[in-house]
Amino acid sequence: MTSNLSKFNMTISNLIDDLIIICGDKFKNLKIFKEQFKLLKKCNPRKIIEQFLINIQPYKEQIKNKNDDFFLKKNYEEEVNKNVSEESYIEQSLDQILNLKEIWLTLEEKNKEIIWSYFNVLVKLVEMEYDK
Repeated sequence: MTSNLSKFNMTISNLIDDLIIICGDKFKNLKIFKEQFKLLKKCNPRKIIEQFLINIQPYKEQIKNKNDDFFLKKNYEEEVNKNVSEESYIEQSLDQILNLKEIWLTLEEKNKEIIWSYFNVLVKLVEMEYDK
């Protein structure tokens, strides 16, 4: 049986792959992030879900309600700097690394729905992992 942690990391990986397909070469940082993600997953697979819990999970209601402000108006830098002690993670969050604000503006509605689905699955997996 696959653990919630494995499912979470696989979902993030699939999200990145789909964004690369949807966006093509328009956002080159996606391919860089994919490599960084693979390295972090190999070194410390739990770190990814922990960072999501800290930086994204507080916005789960916006995600569940598909509130575009989650991508477009929120500045996550304060939360990231407050919640992350390791230097390599300072000023980084899934939103900032993937540049989701810029990407979001270019997406068609059907692709936005796909991204919302991914984020809702990620929220549920975090809840399942930490609400044991």
